[in-house]
Amino acid sequence: MSPLGISATFPMVRLASAARRVAPVEGPSRFTLALESIGSGTGQLVEDPWVESSTPGNLYEPDDILYGKLRPYLAKVWVADRAGNYVGDFIRITARSSFDSQFLKYVILTPSFISEASAGSVGSKMPRTEWDTLKQIQIPAPRLEQQQQIADYLDHETAEIDSFIEGQQRLQALFDERILSSITKLTSGSDRRTAQTGSFCQPVLPPDWTLARVKSVSTMVTDGAHISPETEEGVFPFVSTRDVKSGNIDTTNCLRTSKETAAYMIRTGCKPVPGDILFSKDGTVGEVAVVTDGTPFVVASSLVIIRPRPDLITSDFLSRSLQSKSVKDQARSFTKGAGLPRISVANVSRLEIPVPSLACQKEITDSLDLEILKTQEIIGDTDLLIKLAQERRAALITAAVTGQIDVTAKNKPAAEQLEDDVAQGLHREYA
Repeated sequence: MSPLGISATFPMVRLASAARRVAPVEGPSRFTLALESIGSGTGQLVEDPWVESSTPGNLYEPDDILYGKLRPYLAKVWVADRAGNYVGDFIRITARSSFDSQFLKYVILTPSFISEASAGSVGSKMPRTEWDTLKQIQIPAPRLEQQQQIADYLDHETAEIDSFIEGQQRLQALFDERILSSITKLTSGSDRRTAQTGSFCQPVLPPDWTLARVKSVSTMVTDGAHISPETEEGVFPFVSTRDVKSGNIDTTNCLRTSKETAAYMIRTGCKPVPGDILFSKDGTVGEVAVVTDGTPFVVASSLVIIRPRPDLITSDFLSRSLQSKSVKDQARSFTKGAGLPRISVANVSRLEIPVPSLACQKEITDSLDLEILKTQEIIGDTDLLIKLAQERRAALITAAVTGQIDVTAKNKPAAEQLEDDVAQGLHREYA
C-alpha cells in the first residue's frame, strides 16, 4: 500500500522529484488567470475565464501547472496551454524532464492527493497549503511514455464523463426554469383574467387583486447585525447569505458566534422568528427562505428579515412572490456594485408584489408546493447521477495513474459503462 493509501503498481517518488516550484515573477500579459477561472476538481477552465487586462500579475508559460493553494480541497489545478499571468493564491509548478505535465495534473486530482494537501493546510476560515507540504507527497512514477499514454486516455475518458455531467446539469437548469415560470405565472395571476394596473413592474393583474410594496404588507423589514461577530469557539448559529439557498436555511454548517454576541444581536432584533422571511441582499441578491420552527439563529447584515402581516399576506405566498421573475427583475434594477452586488433594505421594502385574497394565496401556494415537490424529486435524482459520475471520474483517474488498469487495452468507455450502470439501477428501482 502506498503512502497515498492506494495499491500502486508503479514506483513512488516525492512530488519534488517530479516537479519544481517556480518563484513568482511579476510581469504584464494580455490575459490574467484568477482562481475562479478554474473549475473545482476538473482540471479545466470554466467558460470564458480570461480577463483581458493590464493588471500586473505573475507570469507563467505554456505547460506550467497552476495549482490553487487556497482551500486545497477545491482541487483547482490547470496545465497552461498558453502564456499569461496569474493573480491570487497560486503555486506555479513545472514538470521535470522525466515527467509529463498532464499526467501530474491527474495525479494532483486524485482524492488521496487532495486529502494529503488539505491535511497539510493552515488556517480555519481560509486554509492554504504551500509547496513545502506538497513537495513531500508521494506520487506514482511510471515511465514518461506511460505517463503520456495515461494522460491521453484520461483526457478522452474524463471528457466523456464531463459531457454526461453537463447534460444532467442542463436538465437541472431546465427544471429550475420550469419552477421559476410556474411561480411567476401563478403569483402574478397571469393564468386568470387580468386588467391593466398602470405599473411598469406588474402591468396586469386580476381585477380583484391589489398591488403593494413589501413594506405595506409587513410589520418589519430590517437587516441583520452590522457588527463583526465573535466566532472563536462560537456556539450560537450565525446565518449569512451563503447559508440561504433554494429556499433552505443551513444552520448546521453556518458560522457560530459567542453567547454574548448572540444575546446582543437578539436584543437588537437580529433573531428571526418562525414565519419570517429571509432575503439575501449582499453578494447573491434575492435568495429567499421562510424561517421554520427549527434551530434558533441570528443573522448577518447580508440578510433582510421580513415579517409579513398575517391579515394581509401569508409567509408562503410572500416568499413565492419574492422568487418570481418580475420581483427578481425589480431587485436587479435596484442592485448596485460589480464586485459585491448589493441591494439596500429600503429598496427591498419598495419591491412591488401582487396581493390576492388570503384564500387565493393558499390555493396558489398549495398548487406550487405540489408542483415544486415533484420537480425537486427529479432534480434530486439528477444530483445523485452527477455525484455517481464524479465518483467514477475520481476512481478512474486514481486507477489509471497508479497502473491499476491497462490504458492501452481495449476497455469499455467509462461514460458508456456509467450509462449502463445508471440504466440497470433504474431498471432495478422500477422492477
